[in-house]
Amino acid sequence: YDAVEISGLAGGQSVSLAHLLSTNGSGQQVGTSIEQVGVRDGLTQTVTISSADVQALVGSGNASVLTLRVDNGDFVTVSDDASNTTASAGGVTIYSDASKTLQIAQINYLTA
Repeated sequence: YDAVEISGLAGGQSVSLAHLLSTNGSGQQVGTSIEQVGVRDGLTQTVTISSADVQALVGSGNASVLTLRVDNGDFVTVSDDASNTTASAGGVTIYSDASKTLQIAQINYLTA
């Protein structure tokens, strides 16, 4: 699998994983087939992510699973409709709608 480590952030900064999806000068997507993203740096950060971000980073459609390596004090904000998600201590499952019959992304947390 591929992993991306984000470092050099000041405490309290917010990270949007959509920035990993930007294109370079050739029009190629920068982040693909990425299954882990790490923001462990000992500082409190906020990571914002959506099901579309997960699918684009991982590239496995509705079966896309992304692992976020975060510090215990970090915050993860899922920008999808909250009624379409199920959260647990280990992560968030995102569904296509509030009936939660079709999973469209999974975000797992690894904390330190």
